[in-house]
Amino acid sequence: MKRSSFLGRWPFALALVAGVGGVSCSEEGTSSTSSDDSALAQQLQSEIDTAVSRDPLTSSQIKAVSPILKCVESQGNDRYLAHFGYSNSSSGSIPIPVGFYNRFWPSPINRTQPTSFAPGLHADVVQVQFSGHSALAWILGVHFDIATKYSRRCTQTGTGGAGTGGAATGGTKATGGATGTGGKGTGGAAT
Repeated sequence: MKRSSFLGRWPFALALVAGVGGVSCSEEGTSSTSSDDSALAQQLQSEIDTAVSRDPLTSSQIKAVSPILKCVESQGNDRYLAHFGYSNSSSGSIPIPVGFYNRFWPSPINRTQPTSFAPGLHADVVQVQFSGHSALAWILGVHFDIATKYSRRCTQTGTGGAGTGGAATGGTKATGGATGTGGKGTGGAAT
């Protein structure tokens, strides 16, 4: 597989130096937040297009796999956690080793992402922390998705609080039974 040595290095470095802020361009329809965001997306697409034209065989073998930004979780102090999944529209698993076609930006490119992609939709397979001052991109196959602090927020779940359980069972005090069992319940909304 032929690759240009500048692919994955200089364009990304130039985008970072230019202060690119980020964009979410997931299949779920989150839109761009600034012109810098569009510049990053255009740069990523340009790199992918160049790679596709230089190595059409590899590109055709991995085009069925694409990353999907599920959501972004605030961790305080302008730090965020991006939750990524992927989709594989083929009928079989597709291996994509960490490298040009399976990498994160900014570096390090390896963020414990999968390297074998089973068919179907797989939500939340990798979580990556990033700064709110930058964007985080997962380039997978010939597609990419970008997380910023403006991307769709993860819904909060929690434990405790009102929820299931139930009313008393076992009778009333007048007939010799206790007030009941069950109580207020378990689960419920986050605090």
